[in-house]
Parts: sequence; C-alpha cells; structure tokens
Amino acid sequence: MIFAGGVGITHQVPFVRDLVAGYASGTVAARKVILVWVIQSPEHLDWIRPWMTTILAMDKRREILRIQLFVTRPRSTKEIHSPSATVQMFPGKPNVDTLIEMESENQIGAMGVSVCGTGGLSDDVRAAVRKRQGVRNIDFLEQGFTW
Repeated sequence: MIFAGGVGITHQVPFVRDLVAGYASGTVAARKVILVWVIQSPEHLDWIRPWMTTILAMDKRREILRIQLFVTRPRSTKEIHSPSATVQMFPGKPNVDTLIEMESENQIGAMGVSVCGTGGLSDDVRAAVRKRQGVRNIDFLEQGFTW
C-alpha cells in the first residue's frame, strides 16, 4: 500500500511505476499495489497527469494497481466521480486504519506500506501498521517532507 498526501505523490509515483512495470515483466514479487492519495481538490490531479497517464497505459496495470483518491475539500460532490473500478474517488479523508486492516486481512506473504505526506497522515499510517506488526508480516517506509 502506498499512501501520499498532497505533493507527497511526487515521491510515490516512481515506486508505483516500477512496481507495475516489474509485475508486467515478472521481476517483482508484488501482486497488488494500492495507491491512496489524499488531495484537497481535483485540480491537484494536474500535478502528476503526465506521469499518471503513462502508468495507466502500462501493460497489465489493471491486474495489479488500484488507485483511491480522497478529496478533502471538493467545491461540490459533482467533482467526485470514479472513472473506473480501478481508479476511485471519495470525498473526505480516508480511514487509514480501516484501509490497512482490509488489505492486511487478505494479504498473502509480506506486505509493504509506504507513506509520504503530512505529519498527521504519516502518524495515522504508522500507527495502523504498528498495530499489526508482530501479528502479520508488514514492513513500513516513511518519507517526510517537512521543513
């Protein structure tokens, strides 16, 4: 699972690209990649549109990648629409603990969780992972971008 808050997506996109490419070529062990990106408005999608367009066109992407976009400050609910089953948009902030629990309940083998975002998002992801370590095989990687 890969979590990004705002501009934290710039750190996570290369991981997503490499995991999808590696899956298609059979060179990575990952069998599922879930990108959770928290943004304030749909306009923020423009930040990574060229990179995401490339990723969405990659071979076997639909088999491995699921994207969940959480929009915390939409101008209206009409802005929130899911373009496909593998790319979904939701209003508000994610319940990180619930998202990680749902995936860890069904995990096969090891699970990796990465976060790059605000302090609050990182705290939530870290706490959710720690709660499950020792019970399940979960690795955690945090990248901060504070000053």
